[in-house]
Amino acid sequence: MKITTLIENTKDEKTENVKAEHGISLIVEFDSHKLLFDTGYSSLFSANAKNLNHSLKDIDLAVISHGHFDHGGGLKTFLEENPNAPIYLKEEAFNSYHRKIAGFINKYIGLDKALKKRFEQRFVFVKDFTEVNDKIFIISDILENHPKPLGNKHLLLKVDGGYISDNFEHELILVVREQTELVVFTGCSHNGILNMIETVEDRFKRESIKAIFGGFHLMNPATKQMTETHEEVVRIGKLLSDKAHLKKVLTGHCTGKKAYDILKSQMGQKLGYFSTGSVISI
Repeated sequence: MKITTLIENTKDEKTENVKAEHGISLIVEFDSHKLLFDTGYSSLFSANAKNLNHSLKDIDLAVISHGHFDHGGGLKTFLEENPNAPIYLKEEAFNSYHRKIAGFINKYIGLDKALKKRFEQRFVFVKDFTEVNDKIFIISDILENHPKPLGNKHLLLKVDGGYISDNFEHELILVVREQTELVVFTGCSHNGILNMIETVEDRFKRESIKAIFGGFHLMNPATKQMTETHEEVVRIGKLLSDKAHLKKVLTGHCTGKKAYDILKSQMGQKLGYFSTGSVISI
């Protein structure tokens, strides 16, 4: 399997002719599939794809991890450049999501709602565990064995003119089976990376997870400060490190440098970073 990062907050130093932005967009290639996971904040993922010798027209399936602009802001570009690939997401991803900054609710961070009606035949709304085929699976219900990230407190859902805390029912997990092992893609892990991994372990009890790709939402994007305690990040790192079947964890985006360094101290070579332009084979 080969994963090409079209968008992440930072740029891979070895890669020229690509630009970074806050968000995630990955091309996942395995067997005969070429899958797009998230689209980043804007149309930049498309320009980066071209400069990395990829065409969006070749994508046969897309998945949007949740309803935030930094993961689905490029949806319009993808829909216009690729006329055929189905797009899997939860219908709740088109709800109204906002971010609270400095105590005020002043930023809409959701998807472009007009796309839902304009391209309604392209969307596949996931309600339950979905087996796309014998290699691609989407999990919609996530266990709550561990606390969700504290950084979620700044994220809200607008309902009937008022605001409530986002419960992240719009987030999903993508699981790809390669031979006898699984690779898990988590977007931002607003439900908590440990909850998401244990959800996969519970669903696929007899299969091991080879790798994880995703942000862990341990950083406030507005301030760049770590939102969890040092002790909690150490705990997450230890529990991930102790999973013997888990060979590699690739993270970036909303994990943040400080949290990454703490995780690295616990996980060593098991933990790596993906950035714009990186190409990782696993």
